[in-house]
Amino acid sequence: MEEALTQIANVLQQLQSMRSKIVEKQNTNQAHVRDIHLQQFDESNETFDSYVQRLDNYLELQNLKENTDENDKKRVQIFISCLGPKHYQILSNLTAPNLPKEQKYGELIDLLRTHISPKPSEIAEQHKFSVRLCRV
Repeated sequence: MEEALTQIANVLQQLQSMRSKIVEKQNTNQAHVRDIHLQQFDESNETFDSYVQRLDNYLELQNLKENTDENDKKRVQIFISCLGPKHYQILSNLTAPNLPKEQKYGELIDLLRTHISPKPSEIAEQHKFSVRLCRV
């Protein structure tokens, strides 16, 4: 009986040791993910759509892709903190009289996307086309 109890105690110690190693490895992996930093949006080096793709990838690494109110607030905070002063000012003007942090993440992305890369005017495009036809 004592021998069986000793064996059970040894097995429990081995299981606890394995569990500790697994938890330690998980914490190490999470630390590597948290060390990744997202650079500010720089319109001279990339399009806004490209930046949003990088931002979405970063948010996925931070486990913030699930649509919950808490995750949305965190996404907004990350997005705002990764904007430069110029683009934050633009965003503030677009959301006035409210603050950007009071908006939903998707709304902020759409507002800035519309401002930075608006859809071309149909009338202006027709004019360009007709001017090209006249030159020929």
